Amino acid sequence: MCACWLLPACALTRPPPDYQAPAQSEPHALVRLRLAYHDWPGPELEQVVDIDGRALRDIPQPARRGDGVATRTALVRPGPVAWTIQTTFFHNDVSSHAETYDTTEPAPCGTTTCMQTRPHTRLVNKVDRVNDAGCSQGTRFQAKAGETYHLQYDFSADQKCTLVCSRQVHQGKGPSATAPCETTAGLVGKH
Repeated sequence: MCACWLLPACALTRPPPDYQAPAQSEPHALVRLRLAYHDWPGPELEQVVDIDGRALRDIPQPARRGDGVATRTALVRPGPVAWTIQTTFFHNDVSSHAETYDTTEPAPCGTTTCMQTRPHTRLVNKVDRVNDAGCSQGTRFQAKAGETYHLQYDFSADQKCTLVCSRQVHQGKGPSATAPCETTAGLVGKH
């Protein structure tokens, strides 16, 4: 058990709470999220999408052919919404080492029984995650009920990614167009 009031680092090991979307019957905006990978610098990919400090789960893994793309839609409540997208490519290093341990068991000791300590050795595998590349971007925009927004995240290389927010604009009976999102103060930048 972790005494987090003593060890502030314990808070980092807890996953963020899950994002709770509004119900279809509540006022909401629709956000279409698209994560595109123009490079794949590691065998494994971790995608973390955060909405107002809460984790958006179930981001599909993109296919590793050409430009891998993952898409997901989410409903958000009207008002300022902060998004952070962080992607990390990694691999696991597995190493083995011998570990010794002792067991205590009863053994005959003349006419009585004594406790005898017996040493043992076992092979233990250790898995270490090694980050190969990553990038993080964030934005904050003003969501309006009934609107549709597009968040486009592009990963190009280690520490080279972009996040662009656009709003779908309906033009009468013609095709819809896009316009930049209305950002709010406190824009979250590249990490």
